[in-house]
Amino acid sequence: MKRKIAWILTLLLLGTLLVGCGEEEVELKTVRLGLLEPLSGEYAQQGNWERLGVEYARTVRQDAIIAGERRVVELVEKDTESSITGTVKMARELCEEDVSLVLGTYGSTECNVAAPIFLEKGLSAIGITCDFPTVTLNNPNYYRVCYLDSFQAKLLADYAYEYGARVAYCLAQSDREYDRNMCDYFLTEFQALGGTVITTVTTILYNTYTTNLNNFADYLYGAVNNKADVLFSPIPVKKGAQLIGECRASQVRFFLVGDDSWDTAAIADASAGGYIHVACASVFSEKRNDESAAFARGFRDWLESDPRRIEANGGSSDINPASALAYDAYMVAIDALEAAGTTDSTAVGAAVAGVSLNGVTGDFSFDLNGDAIRSGLFMNAADSISGKMEYEKLQMPRFGG
Repeated sequence: MKRKIAWILTLLLLGTLLVGCGEEEVELKTVRLGLLEPLSGEYAQQGNWERLGVEYARTVRQDAIIAGERRVVELVEKDTESSITGTVKMARELCEEDVSLVLGTYGSTECNVAAPIFLEKGLSAIGITCDFPTVTLNNPNYYRVCYLDSFQAKLLADYAYEYGARVAYCLAQSDREYDRNMCDYFLTEFQALGGTVITTVTTILYNTYTTNLNNFADYLYGAVNNKADVLFSPIPVKKGAQLIGECRASQVRFFLVGDDSWDTAAIADASAGGYIHVACASVFSEKRNDESAAFARGFRDWLESDPRRIEANGGSSDINPASALAYDAYMVAIDALEAAGTTDSTAVGAAVAGVSLNGVTGDFSFDLNGDAIRSGLFMNAADSISGKMEYEKLQMPRFGG
C-alpha cells in the first residue's frame, strides 16, 4: 500500500513539474508575408493556383531563421476580387498589416497598380506569373519569378524551327496587347532563323480576330492556302481549344504552338483522339529532376487530402505551373528574410536581389531589373492517346537569351 501511495505521489509531482515547464515555454515569434491574389471574380482560378502553391510551400518550410532566431511564417491573404479597385484597396490594407514582403498579384496591370502603393510604405513584392516587361521596368520594388514574354516567344520560335517549320502563320486576339506582343517577338525570331514567309514576298503573316468570332474557318484557309507548317497562336485557352478542335475537324497538316497558358487539361482534352501536333511552353515539368518530382508528389498528396483544395485547384489534382512558380516565389521570400537578418521590409526587399534558387521550376537568380534569369523553358506536347500534356524537351535559346 505504501508503495502504491508513493507511486501516486511521484506521478502527481511529475505532472506538476510538466505543467510548470509548459508555463515557462517561450512563445515563438512570427514573421508576416503578404499574399495578394484574385480569389474571387473573373480571375479567381488563376489566383487560387498561385495561392495553393504558396500555402503548400508554407507546409514544407514553416519558419525562417532570422538573426539566429526562429520565426514562424504567417501568411496574410487579401482578395483583390479580380478588379483594379479591389487591388488598390487590398494593397493598402496589406501596408497596414506589418508584412515584410508581398507575394503576387496575378495580372501585370494589377501589379503595376499595387507597386506604387507598396513603394510608398517601403514594401517590395515578388510577382509569380506577371510577365509584362513594365512590371519590373517601371517598379523598382517588384521582382518576378516567371520569364518575360519576349524570352518565351523567342524560344517558341526556336522550337518551331527546330521541329522543322519553315513557314509560320500567327494569330492573335485583337483586343489583347499580350497576344500582339507575343506574335511580334515570335515573328522577329523566326525570321532571324531564316523562316520562310507566307505572304506575297517576305513578311510573316500576322492576323487578328475579334472576341465575338464564331469560327476560325477563314484563318485556317489562309494558313493552309499559304502552305504554313506551323500556326503560332498565344490566345486564351477557351479560344485555343476551339481552334484545335476546328483544326482536327479540317484535318490540317501544320502543327500548333501555344504559350504557357495552354499548358492545361482543356488544351490536352481538345487535342485528344486526333493526329495533330499541339505543343506549348511550360515553366514546370515534374520530370526535370528528383526535386521537381518530389514536389509534384507532395503537392498532389496535399491537394487530395482536402476536398476544398481540389475545388480551388479547378476540380482535379493536376498541377498548374502557376502553383509551382508560387512555390518557388515563397522559397525566395524565405531566403531573402534569412539573408536580410531582419523583418524590416526595406532590408528584406533589397535582399531578394541577391537570392539564387535551385527551384522546382528550374535554377534562377535575378537581374538588375528584378527579372528571373532563366536558361530555358520546358516544352510540353498534347498526347492524343492519354489526353494529357506530356513533357517533351527543355528548349534552350539558339541565339542566346
